[in-house]
Amino acid sequence: MKIIAEINPVPLGRARVVGKRAYLPARSRQFRFALQLLVSQKMRGRELITAPIKITMHFYKKYRAETRGYGDLDNHVKAVLDALNGVVWQDDSQVVELHAFKHKGDPLIEIEIEECK
Repeated sequence: MKIIAEINPVPLGRARVVGKRAYLPARSRQFRFALQLLVSQKMRGRELITAPIKITMHFYKKYRAETRGYGDLDNHVKAVLDALNGVVWQDDSQVVELHAFKHKGDPLIEIEIEECK
């Protein structure tokens, strides 16, 4: 299965702790919600994947010289894996193989998912 989400990739931000509660930064929460909405529309009529899976992700972003670039690849991956729990697969612990790439280009995320036999 291949999912193309026309959305600007946002790396998962570090949770902030206030008292006894932890909060994700607003930018991370907004990205998670937007990605879940986009992908859930594409998943209509499909059941959640329950088998072990192999995932390949391609993150396309415009490079901005005034920032640190694209952000850490592992944080982009974590943001997508967490967002798609319960939308595409039951839990991201099902991932047994993972490949991820960053590219310059118009904002987009490509996610290829294969069930492992």
